[in-house]
Amino acid sequence: DGAVTEIVMAESFNLMDDNVTNIYNCIEKAIADFNEEHTDIHITNLHTDAQGSLDKQISDIESLVVQQPDVMYIQAVDSDGTAPAAQAAQEAGIKVVDYMGMPYGFDVRYNAFTEYDAGVMLCEWLDGYFEEHPDAMLHAAVLNGSQANTAQIPRLQAVKEYAEEHPDRLEILVDYYGDWTTDDAMNVTEDWLQTYPTINAVFAASDQVALGVSNVVEANGLSDNFII
Repeated sequence: DGAVTEIVMAESFNLMDDNVTNIYNCIEKAIADFNEEHTDIHITNLHTDAQGSLDKQISDIESLVVQQPDVMYIQAVDSDGTAPAAQAAQEAGIKVVDYMGMPYGFDVRYNAFTEYDAGVMLCEWLDGYFEEHPDAMLHAAVLNGSQANTAQIPRLQAVKEYAEEHPDRLEILVDYYGDWTTDDAMNVTEDWLQTYPTINAVFAASDQVALGVSNVVEANGLSDNFII
C-alpha cells in the first residue's frame, strides 16, 4: 500500500573524538545505504555528545528518551554511572545497545574486545620490542583522559602490571589524568621532558592524546629514541 515504516535510532556518545566520530560516520553511512535500498522502511538518526561528562550524558539520555527513539546505542562515559539512565530508557520502551559494559540497563551488548585485552595486546608488542632491543629500558608516563571516564582504566592497567612484573625493562614515572585533548597532552609532555630527564616512553589512552605527545617529541628532536 506504499506505507513507510519509520524507525528512529539514537546514539549517546561519551566523547566525539576521532575514534567516536569514525563510529558515528559509519553508522550514518550504513543508515543512508539502508534508506536508499529500502522504500518501505526509513531510518532517522539522532546523536548526542557527552563531552566526557557523566552528568551531561545522563541529561543527554533523558533528552533522547523524550524523543522516543526505537533503539538507543550508548557509549558510556562511566559504565556504572551511566547504567541507571540506560535502564530508565529501557523502561520507557526503548531498546538499548550497550558498548561499554554497563552492569544493567541494556538489551544488546556489543563486545569487539575488552579494554583490558587492548592493554594485553600492547604488552605483547612490548615483549617483541624488548626481544629486539635486549638492552632497552623504558622510563614511561601513563597519560589518561578524563578521570570521569572509567572505561579507560583497564585499557592501560595491563601496562602497569607489566611494569610491576618487569621492573628491569619498564618503569612508570607518572600516571596522569588529562582531558582527552591534543593541547593538554602537549602541555603535559613539555612539562615531563623537563621534570623527568630519563623519560623515553608515553602510553596514551587515545589517538588524540598520543598525537599531542608525538608533536612535542618530534619538536624536541626525540622521535628516534622515544616510544609512544
